[in-house]
Amino acid sequence: TILRYELLTAREELETGKVDSATERLNELLPLYENDAQLLGFAANAENYGGNWPRAQRLLSKARELAPANEDIA
Repeated sequence: TILRYELLTAREELETGKVDSATERLNELLPLYENDAQLLGFAANAENYGGNWPRAQRLLSKARELAPANEDIA
């Protein structure tokens, strides 16, 4: 799917130091998949990696609400 491809691309960007690009990519996806816990968790990771931990916490809180049993998010 498109979302899976975008998540893989963002992961590659994060791992190669392109934090801003990954964060921008993920933030563009959020309005389209606002209830996708995996995307929210990944976006939180990118935000935290880029130093925006307050936004990362908000994204993780929403992801936890959507998928409380997901150990990766918890």
